[in-house]
Amino acid sequence: MAWFDFIKQYIQNLEKSTFNKILMGIIISVALLFTFSVVRYYWKINGLRKDIRQINRARDTVKEILDQKEAVIQQKKEVDEILETDPDFRIRRFIDDLLAKFNLKATVQSPEVRDIEQGAYEENTINIQFTGIKMKQLVQLLEEAEKEPRIYTKNIEVNKSKKTPKAIDVNITFATLVKKET
Repeated sequence: MAWFDFIKQYIQNLEKSTFNKILMGIIISVALLFTFSVVRYYWKINGLRKDIRQINRARDTVKEILDQKEAVIQQKKEVDEILETDPDFRIRRFIDDLLAKFNLKATVQSPEVRDIEQGAYEENTINIQFTGIKMKQLVQLLEEAEKEPRIYTKNIEVNKSKKTPKAIDVNITFATLVKKET
């Protein structure tokens, strides 16, 4: 209680102008302290919001990766099922049958085998070059190839034929997957 009496006595002995200056200093100090506290609070809130946005972006990225992984697993199951239906499938035999069905002549290169990165599969590709065929023949060939689930068109180049008018020259690359032999 001695401190309280000392402060009370000190304030009563002050002149009015000195008292007003001290009171103004105290009010300004409290206002600055309050302002600093509010600014610091909102600064921290802004930092936390940035962290939340960053975490949400990371969460979205992880969700996309997991969705892609699930899609890859599903596709792998589908590919395995297709490969098991005909384990003796040969792309060259399929292409030869396809060309014979439509009575087409083409330059067929021997199949190339390429390992697929980090997988249990190899990709067999075969390149076929047609010279002077009609667009209708090409469409029929592609439709028939599309019916075989083991085959997919990897690349196709169509150019106007230099030798035959109203015809096209086509270079098609078909591919299929086969299980790696271990």
